[in-house]
Amino acid sequence: MIDLRQIAKLFLRLSVAASMLSAVADRFGIWPKDVCMWGNMNKFVAYTQSLIPYIPANAIPYWLG
Repeated sequence: MIDLRQIAKLFLRLSVAASMLSAVADRFGIWPKDVCMWGNMNKFVAYTQSLIPYIPANAIPYWLG
């Protein structure tokens, strides 16, 4: 019989996986424009550069993959 704790673990794992995949889809511009935060990888790189200004700007795209 399936324990309630196992069901909760499965639900939590699926929700975390969905949120991570949603963030990746947003970075690559897969989501529609009205729900998209960044829209494309260039905007994401620019935002990341603003968060860590002590890293050289030309090194950030290599760190992001």
